[in-house]
Amino acid sequence: MRNISILLTILSLFIISCNNKVAERITELESLNEKLLDSIKELNIKKLTSSRTYGLFDKSRYIKNDTARMWFYFHEDKYMPEYNVYEKMGKWEKGKLIYENLNKSMFEYKVLVESEKEKRIELIAEFKFKDGTSVEIPIDVGINVKE
Repeated sequence: MRNISILLTILSLFIISCNNKVAERITELESLNEKLLDSIKELNIKKLTSSRTYGLFDKSRYIKNDTARMWFYFHEDKYMPEYNVYEKMGKWEKGKLIYENLNKSMFEYKVLVESEKEKRIELIAEFKFKDGTSVEIPIDVGINVKE
């Protein structure tokens, strides 16, 4: 009987020791996982902020009261985080929401050229990540208006 008690005590100590090691390993892996997720998020942000946006127009020149039709392409055509497109107001203020929850690398934009003074199209693309982080990318293209 005494041998069984000793065996049970040793077995219990072994199990407790293993549980502690497993708990420590889980904590270590959770910490590494958090660092990995942060690194992936940072890489995605850097990829977006260093990407280029291209605009293609339906005409080479517009006159007053023409509707300018253009397509904007983000350089990346694989994975795009969800984003919204706004008209730009002032230096960095978002104006009217144009598109919401896009995830394609291309979108179309139309604007009425009301004056010969309109020479620029300025938009802001706001990319949203699952953790709530957002990145704003300016879109600024010149438009050829006949005077």
